[in-house]
Amino acid sequence: MRNTKIFPSTNPSLFKKKALQWAEIFPSQCLLDHNAYSDLSPHYLEGILAIDAEDRFDYFPSERRNGFEKLEDWLMQEKSWAFGFLSYDLKNEVEDLKSQNPPLQAFPLIHFFRPKILIEFFANSIRISSNYVKPEHVFEQIQKVNPEFEEIRPLDNLDPNFDKKEYLETIKIIQDHIQFGDIYEMNFCMSYLAKEVGVHPRSLFNSLTGHSEAPFSAYFRMGDKYILSGSPERFLSKTGNRIVSQPIKGTRPRRDNIINDEIERNTLQQSPKDRSENVMIVDLVRNDLARSCTPGSIKVEELFGIYSFKTVHQMISTISGNLADGVTGIEAIRNAFPMGSMTGAPKIKAMQLIDQFERNSRGIYSGSIGYFTPEGDFDFNVVIRSILLDQAGRSLSFQVGGAIVADSIPENEYQECLLKAEAMMRALGLEHLYAEA
Repeated sequence: MRNTKIFPSTNPSLFKKKALQWAEIFPSQCLLDHNAYSDLSPHYLEGILAIDAEDRFDYFPSERRNGFEKLEDWLMQEKSWAFGFLSYDLKNEVEDLKSQNPPLQAFPLIHFFRPKILIEFFANSIRISSNYVKPEHVFEQIQKVNPEFEEIRPLDNLDPNFDKKEYLETIKIIQDHIQFGDIYEMNFCMSYLAKEVGVHPRSLFNSLTGHSEAPFSAYFRMGDKYILSGSPERFLSKTGNRIVSQPIKGTRPRRDNIINDEIERNTLQQSPKDRSENVMIVDLVRNDLARSCTPGSIKVEELFGIYSFKTVHQMISTISGNLADGVTGIEAIRNAFPMGSMTGAPKIKAMQLIDQFERNSRGIYSGSIGYFTPEGDFDFNVVIRSILLDQAGRSLSFQVGGAIVADSIPENEYQECLLKAEAMMRALGLEHLYAEA
């Protein structure tokens, strides 16, 4: 039983910054931050910070392809909080697939840890729990912190793995597959890689989330490796026996002018192309959830919802269902993994073509970061709008993409990728590259 104490707080946002800086002395950290965006995150939590590992689970590619089973065995050993990530390339265990492309950076397929210290952020209070240190001591130490951030200096190099001409030509080839009837929709991504970088992870995360203020942001540290995520998308959550998925398909930029901003929002709401993309993925997600849920319990709670974030408007739909008797949370995740919004339809063929046309394996990108509670509930994001940083290897990467359908205009798809890259570019001090593109 953890020692737990609640402390009053008038500024949870400031306390988060202090707590994350204090936690830098520990090699394992995970901050999940809703950034006070309640529309998609109606939970009581403003955010949650897991610090230091009392136990950890790592899984790398195996011929036995039993990563989800091993994770479930590890979780069953102790009913406690666990924080971690799932790599997109677990697709090779869910289906009979392979990844032939080289990774941008090396991460495990699965990594989770049980924290020694847990800090939960509420609107007006902070709850700290630990078996290793008194909560009062943690609170007092964090209160003394004066948040400091290093200036993010623009990178000397940031190389895309597709130039514009190559990207546009590849989209046309993908559309040939759509015309031939191989697929209806495919998520196609490009990546950016920088080497010999020296950047402060927490400062970069602060810059990234300051530009995006996304509701499923995550700061994940695993030794010298970091995932800095400004994700707006929920993959899957479980509360009791109810599971919820909220795929995103459809993006428009925010505008400074109120009238122009409303025009962008309305254009997205009425766009036949975006609605078509969205409904295809909704149908795919319904089928994925049906593998785990009681027949007749799947509901589309919202179709074509428009949600406005700091830099973009997004079209988001909400699908829910009730888990069938005997289906575990891990099984529900496995049955829906990887998420439909990052693959396409039909899902298996889309994933095969993704591996054929993309030039790097996705790794953590298109995977998921989240947590399990002691009761077996969970909440996981989609790793998009995210930067991966390897301090030891002095490398940094991120990926962006979009859904390709029959009536996609290649130039527009390229511009959408740049729009999605904007938050990362600005966080890295590369506004000029975004503007020039």
